[in-house]
Amino acid sequence: CDRIAVMNSGKIVEEGKTEEIFNHPQHSYTQTLLSAAPLLSNV
Repeated sequence: CDRIAVMNSGKIVEEGKTEEIFNHPQHSYTQTLLSAAPLLSNV
C-alpha cells in the first residue's frame, strides 16, 4: 500500500503515505495503535 488512513470511531484521524504514518505518526490515536502492535523483530 502506498497510502493509509487511520480511523477512530468511524472518522479518519490521520492519513498519508504508509511509510510516513508508520515512522512519524502525528495523531495520538495512531501512536497508541502502533505502540500496541508487536514488531516482527521483537517476536
